[in-house]
Amino acid sequence: MGSFSIWHILILLSLLLIPVGIALVVWFIVRISNKRSPVSQLPPRTPTDDNPP
Repeated sequence: MGSFSIWHILILLSLLLIPVGIALVVWFIVRISNKRSPVSQLPPRTPTDDNPP
């Protein structure tokens, strides 16, 4: 009754792998969507950016 069975290990692994799997899927979707639309977030640099007043 007080032993740590294989079922405990399987349940703990599944509880760990479900959020990790969801995080990997979200990361993969974000990565694919960023590759598809390579829109720059920053405006292009101008020569005045290098020499502030």
